Formats: sequence, C-alpha cells, structure tokens
Amino acid sequence: MAKENKTKKVDVQNVAFEIVSLAGDARSLYLECLNSLKETTAKNRAAVMKTVKSKMKEAEDLITDCHIKQTDILQGESQGKKQDFFYLMVHAQDHLMTTILLKELLESFIDLYERVK
Repeated sequence: MAKENKTKKVDVQNVAFEIVSLAGDARSLYLECLNSLKETTAKNRAAVMKTVKSKMKEAEDLITDCHIKQTDILQGESQGKKQDFFYLMVHAQDHLMTTILLKELLESFIDLYERVK
C-alpha cells in the first residue's frame, strides 16, 4: 500500500485572489506615501515622514502576508503535490511584483528626500 501524502493541497485560485487583494492594499499605501511626500513642506516634514514610515510598515506587513501565501504553494509543490495553475495566479504575481518595485522606488525616493534637507 502506498504511503498517503497528508500534505494539504492549496487552493491556488483563492490564494491568487488573496495575493491580488493584499498586494493591491500595499500598493495603495505606497502611493499614499508618495503623494504625501510630494505635498510635504518645511513645516510639516517631520509629521509627514512619521506617517509615511508608519504606512510603509503597514504595507510591508501586507507584502509579508503575500510571501507566506506564495510559500504555501511552493512547499506543496516541493512535497510532490501537483498544484492547479490558473492565469489568475500569473495576474496575482504581476500585482505583487509591481508593488514590490513601487516599494523599492519609494524607499529610494525617501532616502534621497532625507538627504536633501
């Protein structure tokens, strides 16, 4: 009798929807940060930077949740569980990667912004 693989199969379609949602929320937060930086004045600079860093932390937590969901899929595959693959997952990965790129650009903008005082 073959040994039963007790690894739970991940519902890739639901995970893809979750990644789109989480990455979309993170993207919105990053864009809010970018807009806040554009509207900063000498008087409100410290308050804006505090808010921006708080929103960036919140967005990073959402991105971490996305990575956890990706890891579940990857672990299932590495344990021999064939996962259903949907175009929706490609779309989700696209959302996540463009959000990560936005994060990296925003971090560079903040670094430059903090240098010019």
